[in-house]
Amino acid sequence: MLPIQLLLFRDTGQDDMALGKVLGALVNLFTTLHERMQEVLLRCPRLYSLLSMLCSLAIRILRRFLALVRRRKISPSPSQPGSGDSTAGDAAGGRPEVGGEGLRGRTRNKEGSSEEHRAALRSAIGHRSSSPSSPTSVTSVGEGDSGTATIDGTIDDTPTRGVPKRCSHLSFRDDRRCHLPALATSEFCELHHSDPCSSDRRRCPVCEVRLPTDAEAEHHCRGPDYGEGLAGKGYYSRDCNSGPMLCVADSEERRDIGNTEWQARILRQSEGCDETNPYQLEVGGLDTTVPSAVRRHYIRVEAVASRVAAILAAATRNGVTDLVLVEYQCEGAGLSSAIAERITTSLALSSDSKVTFLLVTNRSEGLPSSEACEAIESLRCGFTVAGVVVDLKDLCFNGLLQEFMRGANMPCIVVYSTHLCGADADLAVRSLSRSQGCTEERCASLVTTSCCHNLCQWSHFVGRAPWIRQLGLSHSDFLGCVGLRRYLLSNARSITSKLSQRAVFVPQVEASAWATSEDTPDKRAAVGRAASRLIDAARIIAVKESDDFSLWTDVKLYELRCGAEADGDLLLEFVADFTEEPHDCS
Repeated sequence: MLPIQLLLFRDTGQDDMALGKVLGALVNLFTTLHERMQEVLLRCPRLYSLLSMLCSLAIRILRRFLALVRRRKISPSPSQPGSGDSTAGDAAGGRPEVGGEGLRGRTRNKEGSSEEHRAALRSAIGHRSSSPSSPTSVTSVGEGDSGTATIDGTIDDTPTRGVPKRCSHLSFRDDRRCHLPALATSEFCELHHSDPCSSDRRRCPVCEVRLPTDAEAEHHCRGPDYGEGLAGKGYYSRDCNSGPMLCVADSEERRDIGNTEWQARILRQSEGCDETNPYQLEVGGLDTTVPSAVRRHYIRVEAVASRVAAILAAATRNGVTDLVLVEYQCEGAGLSSAIAERITTSLALSSDSKVTFLLVTNRSEGLPSSEACEAIESLRCGFTVAGVVVDLKDLCFNGLLQEFMRGANMPCIVVYSTHLCGADADLAVRSLSRSQGCTEERCASLVTTSCCHNLCQWSHFVGRAPWIRQLGLSHSDFLGCVGLRRYLLSNARSITSKLSQRAVFVPQVEASAWATSEDTPDKRAAVGRAASRLIDAARIIAVKESDDFSLWTDVKLYELRCGAEADGDLLLEFVADFTEEPHDCS
């Protein structure tokens, strides 16, 4: 088509139309070359990065010229026929138009309404699959490469035709690829795109402020009126679970994670701490041929479901009839459905027993579909499912029970999750403390997998006192441990297979020989695992020693295992007072 369009440009008198066709063909040509380069230069990342940057630059320049040509040929009258501009057609169809500079031009209007502000951010970070069973990580928005982006999150790629390829972003939170289509000039979609060779972080689509990490992006730009919709709810209390404010002593810089002496010290501290020696929790019944992402998700769900069922079995043996199950940071109803099935098959409940599932999430996209809730309620008479949208830092657990459990007869309450990443685990622990209104008559056990230590925050960390006193570490050591975990996640694609095979042997590296050994990915992973266990050990020590958490009488740390090898994930179990210790009823 390119030679034909070049001939049209030479012979026809409609120069603007022919030039537009030629520019569109050139954009298609460079886009196709960019896609082919990924397949041909897969083993030459540096060359691919350079050529990709040049192709992206060429496509941007061509699109700018194409936009200028289109402006020339558009008639001033909006009703004049024959204007082949796709932007005008979109505006006529009701899609909001942004203008020549796309989202970036739209965001310079700082005086828009707060509702419009939040709606634009939600459209940017709230994309997820229509299927309720496909979890999606919350991400922030990058600067798009097209000048015709719209507020509803779409890209006007009129010059580029064909089937869009899938975004290459891999979420380390759930080991799944992004489901959105990639941009024409990038390997990533609009949410995950960033310019090649650029260190600029992604920006809010409304205020152009650089966004924080993915875990905090959802809290950005909510403004002072964030709690308007929750003001009348008893379970909403702004920042009630947040940790104490930082002081001058908390302004230290992060340790150098490449310092072998510091690495050896972290390894020695982990070996000498009793709380870093977890119990072993075996998870069976899984085919070894399944992909690693499915395997890890299955192990987490089965481990949490088995421990929750064990706690409920101990409660029913002590005469408890009503059960309240609260899932924090739910991603659909998969975990709650697994627990509901265990209850129906393993527990002998009376006919008048009531089982209530409260699914808490910080965004509405995390709530399960009505079909999933009805499927749980249909398993047994007395099952009830309700969803709540509120941040963990703003969740008043006592108010949540009063809102949904009025008149309950001394129920057994269990909070569980597989998505308490980083600081969310500390917020969950704080929400169930005495200082938040929990008492012996109204207390809850907590079962959660421990993950994403790279997202931990010192301000919310419940183990600050044990970290300094018992473990002899400092704030800078904490930042170093968090930074080391973030480094390992950034290199997870290259070492995941090695870690899955050698994870069981990693903690056995001797600290005395560390300083003289080579800094390999496996050995750095050993320090990363030790750092994660030190963070969890400080949490366990704080729960055991603080009067604020004295409602929990049984505190354990489990290492998840599948077959003969360790999975590497840890599980925290804080059990409220029972006269009989729970056992596994699976």
